[in-house]
Amino acid sequence: MITEGPGDALTSAIAIGFDTFGIRGAGLAANPAVITEVADMLGDREAVIAGDGGPAGRRFAVMLADALVALEKTVRVLDLPDGMDLTDWRAQDPAKFQRAALRAIAEAPAVKSRAAALLAWDEERYSLTDLGGARYLRDYMESIGSGVRYSEETGFYLLDEGVWREDDRQAVRTHAQAVADLVKDLAKDASELAQLDGATKDDKARAARLRPATAAITTGPTASYR
Repeated sequence: MITEGPGDALTSAIAIGFDTFGIRGAGLAANPAVITEVADMLGDREAVIAGDGGPAGRRFAVMLADALVALEKTVRVLDLPDGMDLTDWRAQDPAKFQRAALRAIAEAPAVKSRAAALLAWDEERYSLTDLGGARYLRDYMESIGSGVRYSEETGFYLLDEGVWREDDRQAVRTHAQAVADLVKDLAKDASELAQLDGATKDDKARAARLRPATAAITTGPTASYR
């Protein structure tokens, strides 16, 4: 198991009984040296990623899963509730934790490269609407250590080292463009998946949901949700 931080690594190793790697912070999940080291330690074993519940933890899981899948590793991701990590989960019911965790791991599907990207947009958290896009953008900003606020009088503000600063470089628009591009990529992948032999009803339904969402996005230097 791969966890976000040493505390959860101990919980995994002692309470579940898994060999565990603890990564100190979500930011290191994108570090090539860390990815290489984790992949080498995994060898032929399957990886189970348990990031914290919340924007930063989900970003940790997405980045790490995507990188490991690219190295042809088998990966499963535990999706923990918002505000909860592995240790918090155990604290709820220590006697039943191991069995519940093993069941959740067994039920978590193996992540494929396309599925790793889809983890970045959970439709239960972010509906394919203007509001869903705005919430995703907000949580994305928080996951990279910033934050975003808007004032009708002066525009967007970003949180920078604990201080709210006016977004005079239009960073929010840049990130909004990235969100728009993500939805376009998801729609393209979903459409391709829906056309494959053996595509499920869920695959086809997701493609149908993503098509109008893509049409609602204005792309370009000032991408936004209409």
